[in-house]
Amino acid sequence: MILSVTPNELNYGAQREGYSNKFDIVISNFTKREVLIKLSSKDSFVELSQSEINLNDIGQQKISVSVKADTLKPGNYQSSIDLVSSKFKKSIPIVFSIVERPVLSVSSTELDFGTLRKGEKASQTIEVSNKRAGEVKGSISSRARWLEFNVKSFNTNKTTLEITANTKDLEYGSYDSDIQISSD
Repeated sequence: MILSVTPNELNYGAQREGYSNKFDIVISNFTKREVLIKLSSKDSFVELSQSEINLNDIGQQKISVSVKADTLKPGNYQSSIDLVSSKFKKSIPIVFSIVERPVLSVSSTELDFGTLRKGEKASQTIEVSNKRAGEVKGSISSRARWLEFNVKSFNTNKTTLEITANTKDLEYGSYDSDIQISSD
């Protein structure tokens, strides 16, 4: 009996606490007869799109494998998917780690650009970092059109953001606004 399963291992890498991820495995039948295959995992955090497939002769089928990390604590995990038929048995290892959700730290919570003349620009920088280990995926925005940012998104453990007040289109007066910095 010639059956093939790809990939040979599912490595989900680092998963954020509370998230889920999905991979597909492909099971191929190279025999000239129909084969019934049962799929299972001993761990409840591994979900399979099907627990049993009937592969036609010279056929193949995709099975989705999800790791539900929403109930797992940070740490390293190993599991497996067992595939069994009357003449075939294979185990596919699953490896991944759960990392804590990021906690953003901002070097300054208030910026004051002082008094500017119409048409002037003034810039200040702030540092945004993850207090925990690992990269943080984030974005920066504001409803104020007169605030400009050197980047609108970041994917790193620590980044320096430059915020510019551009008075070109502003009327004379005082202005204030909020800046939103969000992360995964």
